[in-house]
Amino acid sequence: MKRLLLLMLVVGLLVLTAVPVAAQGSDIVDTAAANGNFNTVGTALKASGLSAMLKGEGPFTVFAPTDAAFEKVPASMRQAILADQALLKSVLTYHVVPGNMSLEALKGMNGKTLTTAQGEMLQVTVAGDTVSLNNVPITTPDVVASNGVIHGIGGILMPPTVAQAMAAAAGGAAPATVPTAGADNLTMTLPLTLLLTGFFLLSGAYVLRRKVA
Repeated sequence: MKRLLLLMLVVGLLVLTAVPVAAQGSDIVDTAAANGNFNTVGTALKASGLSAMLKGEGPFTVFAPTDAAFEKVPASMRQAILADQALLKSVLTYHVVPGNMSLEALKGMNGKTLTTAQGEMLQVTVAGDTVSLNNVPITTPDVVASNGVIHGIGGILMPPTVAQAMAAAAGGAAPATVPTAGADNLTMTLPLTLLLTGFFLLSGAYVLRRKVA
């Protein structure tokens, strides 16, 4: 009898340890935290109050800038975005699309647009095996969660209205993304930094607060 009970206990432990994290009900927020490549996004979700939404039933598809992508953005820019909850919420929800879309599904959407939780559109382009959103490539595809999927991307996507407000405040052209792909984008990084600085100094993100409220 003791041997039988011991055998049942061992089998039970083996079954539990064999179950993947996602299968145990790990949602997008917890899956991102466990992955180790999305720590900055996790911090931003908490600061914006959006963690509860992404712990919901979903499903959601999240295009999450990796930590490596965030590290290439000037620290002053990151801090400015994280400090303004309205701006942060607008930017983050622009990275979320309702539904569960795998990389394979996205490959069949070349030239089409996706409506984000923020309300504005993302343009899908496909070149070979690379899928991009607004020309920002997916670098870490198909991180599966219980309520959707995460695709790591190589840059931060900017909602068109945010870019337009920045341009109006700084008197320049509206950028569609925050470039983070590497040296090829170096010439774009400085103007964009100045543009963001001018935006926060001149407008205090007033336009964005009105839109997201």
